[in-house]
Amino acid sequence: MPDRWIDGLTTVEQDGQTKYRVTLDYPEFMPFMDNAESGELRREMFMKNQNKGGAPNIKVLEEAIAIRNEIATLLGYDSWAAYVVEKRMAKKRANVDTFLADLDQKLRPKAAADVEALGRVKQAHTGDGAVNIWDWWFYTNRLLKTEYAVDDFEVANYFPLDAVIKGLFLVTQELLGIRYEPASDAPVWHEDVQAFDIFDAQSGGEPIARFYMDLYPRPNKFNHAAAFTLRSGRRLDDGSYQRPISSIVANFTKPSAENPSLLRHTEVVTFWHEFGHILHQTLTKADFLEFSGSSTERDFVEAPSQMLEHWVWDRDVLNRFAAHHKTGEPLPADLLDSMIRAKNVSSGLRELRQLFFARLDFRFHSPGFDGDTTKAVRELYPTTSFPYPEGTHFQAGFGHLFGYDAGYYGYLWSRVFGDDMFTRFERAGVFDGETGREYRNKILERGGTVDGDVLVRDFLGREPNTAAFLRGLGLPA
Repeated sequence: MPDRWIDGLTTVEQDGQTKYRVTLDYPEFMPFMDNAESGELRREMFMKNQNKGGAPNIKVLEEAIAIRNEIATLLGYDSWAAYVVEKRMAKKRANVDTFLADLDQKLRPKAAADVEALGRVKQAHTGDGAVNIWDWWFYTNRLLKTEYAVDDFEVANYFPLDAVIKGLFLVTQELLGIRYEPASDAPVWHEDVQAFDIFDAQSGGEPIARFYMDLYPRPNKFNHAAAFTLRSGRRLDDGSYQRPISSIVANFTKPSAENPSLLRHTEVVTFWHEFGHILHQTLTKADFLEFSGSSTERDFVEAPSQMLEHWVWDRDVLNRFAAHHKTGEPLPADLLDSMIRAKNVSSGLRELRQLFFARLDFRFHSPGFDGDTTKAVRELYPTTSFPYPEGTHFQAGFGHLFGYDAGYYGYLWSRVFGDDMFTRFERAGVFDGETGREYRNKILERGGTVDGDVLVRDFLGREPNTAAFLRGLGLPA
């Protein structure tokens, strides 16, 4: 394991030995799955992660699903999925089923090629080419290192957190016509938290919104990455506008006296993704709280954040801020070329995993579900291209089943629109302020006051399509 990762672990003195505690929090779990040489330890770690929550959570989940179904039935729907989808872009349950089935068909050949490639790497490494689900992260990472010369921890040397924030601010300010300033007088809930006010670059005057950055792990903190609305924008009775306040939360490695916080590129993508939600939440001009900021259809809400991910793959953008934390050397062009070539390594498996989550969530909330969540997991697990790991119940720790219930498909659905919206910036340029202002006006400021499909058509000037989404996965459109 990389020394930098080991140095960040909690140590425990036990029986006269110093031991290291590896948790299931993603900043520790994912590097372990990516790098641990021992297949048995990867299997053990994977199984622990798949059994979070335990039997009590399964009981709570199945009770919640039954209550949701009862509510939907009382309201005259055939299922909770039908009730939920009616107010979303998909409109009908059958449209979601069709979307997921079509995507499954398109992803299968790429996933099969991914498994074959990983099997070849594992065969060369161990003499056994059978790839288990707890192997695919490790052998994807090994493939990146050996055939694409991409080591995520080496790449991280070019992404110190301060520089990533600088680049994020530079791009979004230039693109959207806004300005950030530290809000030194803002109350904070922890000494690590930073606050910033957002100003309109043209009008100046008072700030239009505020956001907080809470980026380092600590005990009892939310242990993933997310963006939370703390106060929604809305029109008040006196005609003034209530300024929105949001917070971006992450768990990046905290800087030390010896080392800055260095982000793996996957973490840079996550950071910019979540900041896309912050922009959606804080640049709103919706009059009513119900439609303010990211209060859009759940199957559209991820589109603005997924679209912003494209900027951290662009050469001109990265040249503005990505530099080695010791030497100041910019990200080498050949390394970026390798990163871009490697972008779709295991993309079929990655997206089928998302498809499995979406199908499972929808199965739980559709007609015919018999109430046994573990049975449904077992039946749908082949979607991942791997056999079901017996003795697991990952659904007990699948937090998206609360809040995204019957809506997890939205991650895939909205990515179609996010990728399509980015085509305008591909044509005009990733720093084109005119296109950026139009995006701010037609998408971000309107929030949920207009249906998502109308927002996208207004911005694109045409009907959206899946071509950019499929192209981004290395698939034919």
